[in-house]
Amino acid sequence: MKKGWMLGMAALAAVGVANSAQASEVKMGGYYFFGAQNSDTTVTKGAANNDDTNYYVQRLQLQLDFLASQKSHAHMVTRVIDTGTVQGADQRVTNSSAVAAPGTVAAGQGDWDVRQLWMETEAWGVGVKAGNMPISLNDGILVNHDTLGFGALMLSKSFGDTTVVAAHVKVLEEAVGGASANTAGMGASDDDTDLLVLSVLGKAGKIDYQVTGGYMNGRKDSDTANGLARTDANSGVHDEWVALTLGSNVGGVDLTATGIYEAGWSNNARTTATNRQADGSGYLGALRAKGKMAMGEWNGYGFYASSDFDAITPAEAGWSPTWAMDGSWAGNQDLMNLGFATNAMNAGGGRASMSENMWGVGAGVTVPAGAWSINPSLDYAAVADKDPGDTGAATTNMDSAWGGSLLLSTEIDKGVTFNVFGSYVSPKWGANHVSNVLDDKSLHHIQANMKVAF
Repeated sequence: MKKGWMLGMAALAAVGVANSAQASEVKMGGYYFFGAQNSDTTVTKGAANNDDTNYYVQRLQLQLDFLASQKSHAHMVTRVIDTGTVQGADQRVTNSSAVAAPGTVAAGQGDWDVRQLWMETEAWGVGVKAGNMPISLNDGILVNHDTLGFGALMLSKSFGDTTVVAAHVKVLEEAVGGASANTAGMGASDDDTDLLVLSVLGKAGKIDYQVTGGYMNGRKDSDTANGLARTDANSGVHDEWVALTLGSNVGGVDLTATGIYEAGWSNNARTTATNRQADGSGYLGALRAKGKMAMGEWNGYGFYASSDFDAITPAEAGWSPTWAMDGSWAGNQDLMNLGFATNAMNAGGGRASMSENMWGVGAGVTVPAGAWSINPSLDYAAVADKDPGDTGAATTNMDSAWGGSLLLSTEIDKGVTFNVFGSYVSPKWGANHVSNVLDDKSLHHIQANMKVAF
């Protein structure tokens, strides 16, 4: 059983390149990506919506590893150009959407977007990591970094097969000195939001496990506290999570089960549907499975998140490519998530991520065909509670959806892959949806791309 989901806190093990590091060594890698795509990612038509778009996208990502020794190193992941639309004649490459006349320079020359930047070392037998690092907890369901990073200080210590990790994540700093960023008369620390994490992971017999406790504290003038209708506006808010992930191989099938309990935000006045949800305790259960076939591999998943469950972050749990594409692709269109997020959530559906007030199932296979790899998947998802605010009537625009995706991939040279990807989602409208002639019956995304890794 792989420990990827256990050791994903950016992790608890050193980056692989450090194992052979010589003093003061610097390594660079990354990729260049180019793709052509067509998509319709909204469920209504019109000038304000993304209907039948056709364009080229590109990205240049670099990873730099600064290796002082096997134990001490720093790392940076930066995107020189990220999903920059390819356009213009005799024009400098830029992140800006402005189009310059031939021979001139477009406004905004683009910037080096630093996605992750952190260091790691060992001090007195304790592993130390600090900076904006990737963090993944409990199979990427409790917390997942996708392609970004968390500003954190992390300490870890191993005892045989057991590793204990403690982390302080600075979720939101706001003002760093002087007065609060929000309200006059309050200090700079009154607007902070912090997450404290304690996680234990290891192996018991044939079972890999991870147990995690999380405590998030939004101080009295933080955006987190101000976003809730509180019974006491001079007090902060807090929430707690407890998660357990178990993994094992049973009869040749890799099974990973995750359960999460969330206590609910404190000091909540319960005056609106959203605040009633925030106040209530909730839970999430998920199971992933994968195994080998005569030719290729198969995978499947199922999950249920109650209407009152609040995720730590808008987690990208990565249920399937239909839900969320690989973050290493430019121009990603996460159709299943987009369909629900732009309808159910904004119309009172009560979800801020794919892991709240939702349930879903899906399966896929990966089959070799000569030099090609073929990966189809099929998915179904639905809102868990159509009236999460207990208003007496359904409040969702979109109740459920089915969809799927197909990825064809081949290597055309060393380090160069060519991919053709397509995804499709068909929604079922909810009782709160007002039908009109501008409705789209489906969403789609098609992309052909090349990626050069170096």
